[in-house]
Amino acid sequence: MIVTAVLPIFILIGLGFLLKNHFSFGEGFWDTSNRLIFWVLFPSLLFTSMSRAELAQLPTGGMAVAVIPAILTVAFLTLVVQKTYPMDTRGFTSVFQGSIRLNTYLGLAIAGGVMGAKGLEYAAYTAAVMITLVNFLSVVTVERFVGMKSGWWSLLKSVLANPLILACVLGMVFSIFHLRLPEVAYQSLVFLGGASLPMGLLTVGAGLRFSSVKHSLGPIMWCSFLKLILLPAISGLVCWRLGLQNEATMIVVIFSSLPASASAYVMAHQMGGDAELMASILAIQTLFSVFLLSGILVYFTPL
Repeated sequence: MIVTAVLPIFILIGLGFLLKNHFSFGEGFWDTSNRLIFWVLFPSLLFTSMSRAELAQLPTGGMAVAVIPAILTVAFLTLVVQKTYPMDTRGFTSVFQGSIRLNTYLGLAIAGGVMGAKGLEYAAYTAAVMITLVNFLSVVTVERFVGMKSGWWSLLKSVLANPLILACVLGMVFSIFHLRLPEVAYQSLVFLGGASLPMGLLTVGAGLRFSSVKHSLGPIMWCSFLKLILLPAISGLVCWRLGLQNEATMIVVIFSSLPASASAYVMAHQMGGDAELMASILAIQTLFSVFLLSGILVYFTPL
């Protein structure tokens, strides 16, 4: 079960890497694909997963309580480490993002592969909570340390205008109030959402850059420890203390263990962070996550 759920995911990531680096799929193709996924395909998947979910049957409060303190703790520890580890502010903003951001494409692909539609419901809710918090923390930190001050209103708009957050919130509204789109419209969104995960995984692979890893091993390794080890350990411990059911705990731990996302690279590039370091963090975390996520699934599910 684990092999059939996880192996195709990493095959697609590897294929994306090959297409980008060894075939005639250039930056323009991947930039356009990323915009299509971010603005159309992925929001469609999140909305359709949430809009007909039975939220009352999900342990939403417990899942939020598990992930929010874990993210805040790791964010605080990253700030503490920054005081003792010699690093310029541009580099620190990339390390900060790498310590808390998550690759939602990968998480939803695993959740859907292992648990089907029910897994996507758990995953979409968890993603909504985590994306909102990490986007806010990331934007605040990058602006604070790089010095690009745009005011609290611009900051709030940049978080609330995120199409992934909007899709999750709108989906929750439809679910809570039992609203329904016309079936033709809903099925059209289902088809669009179905394209998001394979396309998203290909773009994950295309975004991997290993060329400068050796120049920044220290920051990459402690950043990856915070993200891939400490964050899931804290969230998993909270789940255990709360007595959450196995399925909810598995989704929370998986999403806490995800590597950072390509959006962190985009933010670093656009807002004056260390984009090269961010690319190296993404590459190493994605590579490590192959083994980490497989181990988590072995623990929670039968072979």
